[in-house]
Order: sequence, then structure tokens, then C-alpha cells
Amino acid sequence: MKKIFAGLIVVVMSCTFSGCNFFQGEPSESPASPQSSLENEMDALLSSEDLVMLQKQAERLTDCLVSHALTPEMRKAVLAEGKLMLSAAEAEMVDELAWYFMLAAPLYREDLDFPYATLAQLSEDGYTFYFPIHNAQQMTSQLFGRENWLPEIAHPYYHEDAARFEKPTETGVYTAYGCTEMESTVEPDNYITVTFQLIDTPAYPGLERYGRHRFDFAVCQGEEGPYLQLQSCEFIEPAVPLPPEPPDNQIDRSSLPPEISQSPDLPTADTIYHYHVPNPKSLDLEALIANFSRLDQEKDILTKLPDSYVLQESQESGVKRILSKGWSFAGTEGILIADYTTDPTTTETKNDTLLRVDYWTLNYDLEMFRQVLQAINSLNLPGIDEYEQEALALYDIYLSKQGDYLSVEEYAEPYLPSNSHIACIPVCFRNSDGTTIQIEAVFWSADEAAEFFPDALKEDSKTNSLLLSGIMIRLNFANDVGV
Repeated sequence: MKKIFAGLIVVVMSCTFSGCNFFQGEPSESPASPQSSLENEMDALLSSEDLVMLQKQAERLTDCLVSHALTPEMRKAVLAEGKLMLSAAEAEMVDELAWYFMLAAPLYREDLDFPYATLAQLSEDGYTFYFPIHNAQQMTSQLFGRENWLPEIAHPYYHEDAARFEKPTETGVYTAYGCTEMESTVEPDNYITVTFQLIDTPAYPGLERYGRHRFDFAVCQGEEGPYLQLQSCEFIEPAVPLPPEPPDNQIDRSSLPPEISQSPDLPTADTIYHYHVPNPKSLDLEALIANFSRLDQEKDILTKLPDSYVLQESQESGVKRILSKGWSFAGTEGILIADYTTDPTTTETKNDTLLRVDYWTLNYDLEMFRQVLQAINSLNLPGIDEYEQEALALYDIYLSKQGDYLSVEEYAEPYLPSNSHIACIPVCFRNSDGTTIQIEAVFWSADEAAEFFPDALKEDSKTNSLLLSGIMIRLNFANDVGV
């Protein structure tokens, strides 16, 4: 995964791998049944109820690890090694696994079988998850064998004065893979194994199957009772190929819905749509960063963004939106959207929090995106002295479905392949009132632009317009990085 910052200067704490207090031994080649495993030495410490509980925990831990923490880099390392021992894996790889696992833990807050359901705390206003450093380091010590855990990837989210990590509830979690056909087994020698078919995230069903894998968890004894520690991930066997699709001429199209039984006429390059209004306003990013704050209220945002109004349809999601049309930046034209939340616990007076201000535009090529980045880098923006950060630059193309990267230097086409995007490493600035702002830039493929871009940008386009790409510039006020 790409790092949040390039060249981030941090004080790295000593982080070591620790084992756990359990009977020595390796998982057997032939999985034993839970009944036979009850006859081994584990009986001296654990009851059958304990083992049932630990089996359920192993399955829930596996679900979270596979669905929200396993990275393509680690999957490839497992495939290369056959069996990857966590104690021998690269420290950065284990840190990423632990970090993404922690951020996803709140998804399992109501799951009684998930052992870290109380890892995170929800702020009183409901907008932020807090991860106390004590809770996080206890989790990483138990599950990953990592002591004194405070990795570089987590530093931008760590608040030393409060001794905790913070994550806005409205931000998503990492997702790359999914698992099916899960089976857990209690093994001799104090192990519980979980086998599963590794697939792409269910968001893309049937796209790719990576074969059967196995997680080995050691049953460890702690002061508060038994817990599980992930020991290894193993590639067991390739996936069974799916049956081939029938030839197109053998598909009975009479049973298909009318809207997909025939392909519509493809648009031509002559119908490329560019957003345009007469006399667009010039977007001054320097003024925007200087004048906006996360403490801005709805009325402040409406005042600062000319010709703006509240989009009523966005209120059901809990994030409200203000739209301002008719802007231009670095040879492009687009719209501005400000997202903000209102504290539901305040009734006498409104208490809004500005999350982000986005500039959106459509159908410019990769070379124009380079010009947009150059225009941003040429601005005189107030940086944060304690961070050494590079200018916004093109990164490799991320292939969303494959979970892999394509070299942007070797890519010669003007637009991206389907299901892909380029996300530049954010850089940080601090405005006059001390608000820290991340500035991000993303170049989207046509299909991802169609999925993520606001309807307000496309509402004036013709129905047969050819959608080619999208560009987003984001000023993110939600993560108060470095303070």
C-alpha cells in the first residue's frame, strides 16, 4: 500500500516480536477433529467450552484479517513462500496488517465472537473512533506478537497528548479480499487453524479466486484468560476453475431483462462532454486554505462559497453537502462541493464540522492531470515544518479489482484502464488559525468516475456523452494530522 506521507520524519519506537505462553509444537499436516484434540495436553488448561469459544474467535478474526487487512503484497509473499511465518515476515508488512485490522475492528463492535469488539471507543458526537494506545498495543501484542507497536503508517493518526489514534467514522476501511468456504479445526499442540477460499472482495463477485489458504493461530495463556496469536498464513491449493461461460450464441437472450438484452449504441469521441458555464470563477486554492476551517458553520461555508446552496438530498447520510457551480482551475472547469456534519446532540445551537472541500471535473486526459498537479505544486502554501513531504506527483496506477499496480511511466494511453485510479500521496498545510489540511489529488478511470462523481457535475451532460475520466482535488479537514 502507498504511504500517507513521503519522507515522514518520525521517532520510531522499538517494536519487537514476542511469542506466547503455549505448549510447543507445529500444527499437524492432517487436521485433527475437535473431539480428538480434547485428548491432548490443552485439556490441562482449557475446557471444551473454551475451545468452542476460541474456534469462533478464530473464524471472526480470519474474516476481519482477510476482508479488511490482507494486502496484495502479503498475499504474493504467501504465494512465494508457500507458508509465511509472521515472525519472519517483513516488519512493514506486519505493521500494515495490524494497522488495517485495527481500523476495521469497529465494524465488529456488536459481534460477541470477535475478541476485540471493544478495541475502539466512539466519541460523544458520534463522528470519531478513538483507539487508546493501550488497547491497540495490547491487541498487537496478543494477535500479532508485536510489542511497543507504534508504526510509521499510524503516526499521522496518533494524538500523543490523548495517547490514542483517531479515525473519523465517515471514512471507509481497507477492503481488497473476501473469503468463502471457511472451516476451523482445533489441532494438537495448542493450535487452531482456519482454512478458506481466498477471493476478491465481494464487491466484485466472481472476479478472481486465489485458492485455498490457511491461518494458524496459537492458543496462548494470558493474565485475563486464553487468547489467539496469528502464527502463519499458508497457501494450500489452487482454486478449482469455475465452469466456462456458455458461448454467446448459446445464451437464451429472451429471458434477459430488456435493458441488457441489447447493447446501446456506443458514443463517439465527438460527444465528449466537458462541464462549462459562462464566465467561470477562478479557484484560488491559497485563499481557500487560508480562509476555511474545520470549525466553519453552514452559514460560514455558504458565505465563503459564492453562488452556493445546500443539497437537501445528502442529509439522510449524516453528511450534508453544499454545492457551488462554475469554477475553473489550471485549464479545467468543474464544481466545488463542501461536506460537513452537524452534531446531533446540540439542540439549542448548531455545531457543524467541515470535513472537506472538493473540486470535481470530468473528461480530461492524463497530461492535463499532470498540469493540475504542477499548478498545485507552484502555489505558495503554508506547509508544516515538522514534516518533510514531497510535492504532489503521479503515482503508479492502482488496479482496483486486481489489487495491484501498473507503472505510470510505462503507460502511454491518455486515459486509464477500467476500474483504476491514480491517488497521489497527500501533502499537509496549516492555515492561519492552526487547522491542518491535507490536500489530495486523484485521477479516475471512466467507470470509477461514473460511480464516485457527484450527479451535479454530470446533470448537464447529454445522455450519449462519452465519459472518459475524472479529476478530484480534495482539501481534507477531517484528519487533524500532526497535532
